[in-house]
Amino acid sequence: MQTRRSFLTQIAATAAVTSVSAPFIRAQTKTGSASLITGTGAHTYEVIHDWLPEPQGLVWGDTHGLAQDSQGLIYVAHTVNTTSMRPESVIVYDAKGKFVRAFGEEFRSGAHGLGVRKEGSNEFLYHCDTARCKVVKTTLTGEVVWTAGYPTANPAYNAKPVRFIPTNVAFAPNGEVFIGDGYGSSRMLRYSIDGKFINEVSKPGKGDQELSGPHGQYVDSRGKEPVLVIADRTNRRLQTYTLAGQHLHHQGRHQAPRTVPLRRARRPHGVPRPRQPSLLARQRLQSHRPARRRHRGKRQAGLPPRPVARRVYSRQIHHPSRRDFPQQRRHPRRRVAPHRPHHALAQNRLSQPGPGHLARAVFRDLRRVSLPRARLPTIV
Repeated sequence: MQTRRSFLTQIAATAAVTSVSAPFIRAQTKTGSASLITGTGAHTYEVIHDWLPEPQGLVWGDTHGLAQDSQGLIYVAHTVNTTSMRPESVIVYDAKGKFVRAFGEEFRSGAHGLGVRKEGSNEFLYHCDTARCKVVKTTLTGEVVWTAGYPTANPAYNAKPVRFIPTNVAFAPNGEVFIGDGYGSSRMLRYSIDGKFINEVSKPGKGDQELSGPHGQYVDSRGKEPVLVIADRTNRRLQTYTLAGQHLHHQGRHQAPRTVPLRRARRPHGVPRPRQPSLLARQRLQSHRPARRRHRGKRQAGLPPRPVARRVYSRQIHHPSRRDFPQQRRHPRRRVAPHRPHHALAQNRLSQPGPGHLARAVFRDLRRVSLPRARLPTIV
């Protein structure tokens, strides 16, 4: 008979066997004592933070480039922090994380892509300098071999001045170099082993065979024929080309140009419609007259201010101001306006919105007819 204790023991044994055979990820504990383990089988890795300490006097900048040569030396390219006392942008460590040497003061604030390649019996570094807008080939100790600057041999760059800011490089088995203009004109350029321009692999855009922000690339030689894989950053996809420049396919988000306009998104249910100011409030806000302090709150809220009472006399006729005609300049008040008769004033008052304006205009006109010379009281 199976008891509750035997059942729990069997379940625990089954869970232990399953956890050993399945891939796992173990994160840090709350105390930070355990390190991060990721992967499975032969590809199980441990993440160690701050494994490469910066040399004395150096402060890390943005570490964009990382490469390793055949001897196990690790090359780190960074932009150098503004508070750093040392100007070197390429720091070299051994396989155990011990500092070896540093060089590359000229790449400060521009060190981005970094690649190492063995050519014959020697190895060389390829630096992408986004500050000076060039690709520099150096030895492992920093001696310059050649420099590829603005590609004037390319008709797309020679027709008119455009941006050229290389971000990364990739190497073909035959010695050619692919340079991505990721921060510039979004073009993939093909160079010889001597740094001479050959042709252009792709053009900028959002189509199936176009790039927008080729930030990184590499040559995948695992298949029958090596192919060039490009990280199409802005379009959020991977583009695959042959080494001759023929487009094969893409993987990821499709960003083909749309031919039909999209409808505007509807307002979610329960979200109130934003309040729009009235026509009178917009006319007053467009006028050049500064807002009064007692009306500032209502003007900001889009509400018309309260009307101000005025004294009206028998021979005084209201002269139009900026409040009535916002587009016109304000003229000084006059006691008599011959060009503005009583019936025109009544029509102007009747055309103003609001019941208060209408009542005051009719009452004032009737007062003028009955008492043409008497002084009228204040109308509130």
